[in-house]
Amino acid sequence: MSKMIDTRKKQGAKNVNWVGGDPTPNLYYILKTLKFCRVNIPQIWNSNMYCSQETFEILNGIIDVYLTDFKYRNNECALRLSKVDNYIEIIKRNHKFAYENGEVIIRHLVIPNHIECCSKPVIKWVANNLSEVAFNIMSQYHPEYKAYNYKEISHPISKNKFNQIKKYVNDLGIQEL
Repeated sequence: MSKMIDTRKKQGAKNVNWVGGDPTPNLYYILKTLKFCRVNIPQIWNSNMYCSQETFEILNGIIDVYLTDFKYRNNECALRLSKVDNYIEIIKRNHKFAYENGEVIIRHLVIPNHIECCSKPVIKWVANNLSEVAFNIMSQYHPEYKAYNYKEISHPISKNKFNQIKKYVNDLGIQEL
């Protein structure tokens, strides 16, 4: 992999994008790969940000850009829809760390019927705590897999609701991509 990175950099690659849902399970391999790279190329941590504090301590000084997901603004929605515990505490901690140690681009997927409980509070928290990030509001939610088991998210977001969120982002002065 390190040889491939070196070759692609010479061919014009601008960065290395480490992708997951969360790339943490591959952290040992990633670090080993970077040890053998001969070129200096920006590193992007493309993550759902639901990972340990130790992960971020290891990444400190290695990652240049954090391309993150921030989906929910309360633990109840996160637990019910994604089966994750302590989502807010973990996501806030990790976003603050990323903000203090690199460039941050936050993606927020607008989920139907979760505008008041999730989208607006996520956006407000970002505006109040991470003022120098780029923010990407995503409209491409599409119900898949078990989403049909939850009536409120069993359909795509309406254009009207999505436009309300875009306006909210602009009203709070967040830099939107």
